[in-house]
Amino acid sequence: LGGYDFTAYGRVIDTAHMRREIERFCAPIEEWQATLQPADILLFEFRRSPQHVGILTTADDESGQSPRFVHACLSTRRVVEVRLDSSWRGHLVDAFRWRLFMNQT
Repeated sequence: LGGYDFTAYGRVIDTAHMRREIERFCAPIEEWQATLQPADILLFEFRRSPQHVGILTTADDESGQSPRFVHACLSTRRVVEVRLDSSWRGHLVDAFRWRLFMNQT
């Protein structure tokens, strides 16, 4: 990301700007519900608007454990790692993969 830092944001979320900035570095994932991988960017919707992001840290595994992701948690005022459980999945509206990682095997 080489020196990227956006600090000109306000208290009202500009979802179009947020999506444009994500898409500068990442590509939308087709059929993301079945193909999430660690490092994917997750976009969550609250109050009818995409306004929160997380980064997937682990994918589904054979043991049935839910994937995990990190995000900035408003209530704790910290970055936390949590399970991508049914509650979070209910807010998940899109996923993106870093262009840097696209088409790599």
